[in-house]
Amino acid sequence: MKQWLKIFKPAVRGISLFVKTERNASFHIISAVISLLLALFLQLPWNKLGWVVLAVVLVFVAEMFNTAIEKICNKIEPQIDPQIKDIKDIAAGAVLLAAIFALIIALAVVVPELFNALATWFKPSYNSLINV
Repeated sequence: MKQWLKIFKPAVRGISLFVKTERNASFHIISAVISLLLALFLQLPWNKLGWVVLAVVLVFVAEMFNTAIEKICNKIEPQIDPQIKDIKDIAAGAVLLAAIFALIIALAVVVPELFNALATWFKPSYNSLINV
C-alpha cells in the first residue's frame, strides 16, 4: 500500500507547487469554492452539479498545463523568441477556452437555478398580502 501511495507523491507535489507559486491559482481556487458552494446551496441535482465540477476541474487542468508549458519554454529559451511566444499563446488560449466553457456552464446550469431560488424567496406569500 505504501508503494502505491508513492505513485501520487509527484502529482500532489505538482498541485502544491501550482497553488503556492502561481498568481492565477488563488483566483481559480476562490472561483471554484464560490461556484461549488453556490451549487450546493442551490441544491443542484447530481447531473447539474457534475457539470459544475467538470467546468471547475477543466479550468484547473488547463491552467496547470499552461503553467508547465510556460516553465518548459522559459527553461529552453530564456530570451524572447517568436516561436516560444506562439507556444505560450496557444497554451494561454486553451485556458481561455476552458474559462469560456466554465462560463457557459454557469450561465446554462447555475444562473437559471439561482433565478428560480430568488423568485421563490422573494415571492410574496398570499398571507402577507392579506395582512397589509
